Amino acid sequence: MSTLKILCVDDDPAMLRLYQTLLESTGYIVSVADDAFLAMDFLGKRGVDAVVLDYEMPGMNGADLAEKVKMLRPGTPVVMVSGRSSDTAPKPKFVDTALNKGTSVCSLPDILEHLTASARQQMPRVRYTPLGSALATVALAAYLIPRIWR
Repeated sequence: MSTLKILCVDDDPAMLRLYQTLLESTGYIVSVADDAFLAMDFLGKRGVDAVVLDYEMPGMNGADLAEKVKMLRPGTPVVMVSGRSSDTAPKPKFVDTALNKGTSVCSLPDILEHLTASARQQMPRVRYTPLGSALATVALAAYLIPRIWR
């Protein structure tokens, strides 16, 4: 398993400690935010491999935060956890996996590993130009452009 960076968002400090303890014990790097606005600020400055969030939070609920996460960082897997099954069934649009709080949190590392592996496979491959070719193109352009614009 690779070292994944996970952001956990929940207004309940006990749940944040639970997520952090569980995920760090399985090798993840965990950051926490106790509200959606702190989470958005964090995501604006740093990247993560996945987000675990609560549905019911003051100010912005988990479904709205999931939408903002996907707008800011498309392809980032989002796992939403809720105490009410009506929040998770059907799964909100921008959420990759929705769990009820009664679900064993021990399955969370496996869920995150599966979602992040899927996200990595779906990322487009970027083709890079070798540095020498790029420099040759720039040099050629610098030589030709003044002669063309005379």
